[in-house]
Amino acid sequence: MTIGSFLVSLLMLYVLTLRLWRSRVAAALAILWFSTARGMVSLSVGMIVADFILTACVLAYFIFLVDALRENRPRTWILLGAAQALAFLAKAIAMPWLSISTVLAVFVQNARSPRRLVGSMLLAFLLPAVVWVSWGEALRTKYGVFTTGYQLRSNLMIDWRRTLSHHPRGDDLAFADTRSLYDSYMVTEHPWSELQSFTFRNPQLLPMVFENELRNVPTALKEGLILLSPGGVLALVAMATLLIRNRLRYRAEAALASIALLNAVVLVAAYCMLVFDGRYVIPIVPVLIAVSCPVLLPGRLAGSAPQAAGWLRTTALGLVAASTIFFALYWASPFRTIDRDFEVSCYRAADLLRTQKPGGTLVSIGDGPYPDHGVGFEAGSYVAYLSGWRLVGGNAALPDSSGADELVQQVLASRADAVAVWGSPGDPNYGSIVEKIEQGVGSSSANTIPDPRKGEVATLIVLRKGN
Repeated sequence: MTIGSFLVSLLMLYVLTLRLWRSRVAAALAILWFSTARGMVSLSVGMIVADFILTACVLAYFIFLVDALRENRPRTWILLGAAQALAFLAKAIAMPWLSISTVLAVFVQNARSPRRLVGSMLLAFLLPAVVWVSWGEALRTKYGVFTTGYQLRSNLMIDWRRTLSHHPRGDDLAFADTRSLYDSYMVTEHPWSELQSFTFRNPQLLPMVFENELRNVPTALKEGLILLSPGGVLALVAMATLLIRNRLRYRAEAALASIALLNAVVLVAAYCMLVFDGRYVIPIVPVLIAVSCPVLLPGRLAGSAPQAAGWLRTTALGLVAASTIFFALYWASPFRTIDRDFEVSCYRAADLLRTQKPGGTLVSIGDGPYPDHGVGFEAGSYVAYLSGWRLVGGNAALPDSSGADELVQQVLASRADAVAVWGSPGDPNYGSIVEKIEQGVGSSSANTIPDPRKGEVATLIVLRKGN
């Protein structure tokens, strides 16, 4: 599914660029640019993710958006709504996210005619509303409550609780009791009554969201810069400037570029309210590539797009090429690490737990060996799932000596059957925590967990029966 949706995304990107600029060369360049962006190909074969399915749907949405901004026909608004409905089924965030674009497009095309404005709005949201309500009703048969699957409230509640549980000294002492968060299959669950009682009027919520934005937005901007490359950002700024200066001639193209840029801002802001993952910007990156790629082409090869200055084209093209080569060859490039399994340490820890009593409880302390590859704070969840045990608590930081005793007390109070402590032997905090837990338990067996590249990355402490 991931490989197939990636290939469909390339096809949709070709069609969007061709429809936008009427240049096959620009469309081919857009595919080359996106497919050689850092990690795109390796991600499509190395992980099972829904992001490329959403990307294909978003690209289809923008294809119909081009037509809607040029033609303003009822059929086009219906097709635009159909693409938005499919995108919602891929990821629920697409419903509120793309709705903003639809509303803006309808206003751009029908601002002078209230009647046409209302009619176009109804046509554009007909299928999304039907799919949204139908999906909510389908989920009600399972959960007993109408829900569309969008988990913003649940995620905000988890983050808000985690914030309230923090000690004055910070995250290193924020031991979390996860017994009520996961079922026996390590799937997050919340009672509906508890979710419904959580409102967005909590006074602590807005400061928490603002703090998350300040922490996550720089990471999101860095990821976007890596995928587009500095040359791509230069080309995007140049194309946006050209379209704004020539907006009377390029009315539809200027409107689409403005909507795409707004979409990027909204998407980043929405995801950065909680946590940010590099995959989150993938759906909007090819749209920005489609908008900006003619800047890299000379003369007639750019199709109907406005022409950038020669020096600007040369500079942008050179930066894109240099970035592509660098991100393909540097030591941590996904092309050089695609043959590595970063979860090996999790497998080995799970194998050890399976030799103990089945269905035990686990506490995970510290960050896993590869947080940049999804084996950071998630390491404890992976071990629990692979071993058939249940994660009942933990935190992702190792405190220094001033906080070690308090953390150990919390770990022992959890009465878990095993404790996984993640860290490296050179970290004094790691050795201190392991030693204090072993002393506090009194009767246990400890095994070091190795990684093929990093050596020791964790210690698994299993409590002996009767303790």
